[in-house]
Amino acid sequence: MSSCVCVVIPNLTRAVCSYAFIKNVVTHKDYRAKGYATECLDYTKQIAKAENCCKMMLLTGSKKESTKNSTNAPTITAVKKKHSSSGLSSEL
Repeated sequence: MSSCVCVVIPNLTRAVCSYAFIKNVVTHKDYRAKGYATECLDYTKQIAKAENCCKMMLLTGSKKESTKNSTNAPTITAVKKKHSSSGLSSEL
């Protein structure tokens, strides 16, 4: 129905904080507008959180204005870094 690729990339900068790269989010035409892609993206957020990623990036190859400006598009928020006395902690 829907699928995507999520790659966690190690990073030696930014306090050695990895990031998640999401691409190829696709949904079969018969199953669009039913929330399946949102579920895929929500799962990638869980992966990023489990891997302590400091940010997520979503890549799209779509040239459609409706894709870029969609109010129905799932929101992916960057992980916020918080400084604490015990070091750095991450939150999605």
